[in-house]
Order: sequence, then C-alpha cells, then structure tokens
Amino acid sequence: MGLVIALALIVNMSVAAIAGVLIPVILKKSDIDPAVAGGVILTTVTDVVGLLTFLRPGHSGAVVTGDYAQKLTHNLSTANTPL
Repeated sequence: MGLVIALALIVNMSVAAIAGVLIPVILKKSDIDPAVAGGVILTTVTDVVGLLTFLRPGHSGAVVTGDYAQKLTHNLSTANTPL
C-alpha cells in the first residue's frame, strides 16, 4: 500500500509540474488570460491524475469475468433480501 501511494505521489507531482508549465503557455498562445483559467484547469488535471494513479493499481487485480462474475453478481443481488 505504501508503494502505491508513493508511486501515485511521484506521478501526480510530475504531471502537475509538466501541466503547470504547459497549460499557461497554451492558454497564452490561445489569447486566454492564464491567470484566470490556468488555476482551474491545472487543479482539474492534477485531481484527475492523482485519483486515477491512486485507484488504478488496486483495481487492476480486481477484474472478475466469466461464470465467477455471474455467480458473484447473483450472490450480491440476493444478499439483501429479507428472510
């Protein structure tokens, strides 16, 4: 778990640094004030990347397919039925 968090932090900080340089340059070339729009876009990019880098490694081992997925779905759907 600690390794996943460390890797997520490294990836998130790297993407934030790159996006923090590129977004204002792109906005300036598009004649948009980077001070007004840059913060919102940069925050969105870093939040999405941070969330995906943190959640994706845990999800990759949890893919369930085939008959086992159908049985699991059936068991979950009938688990809350009253006796």
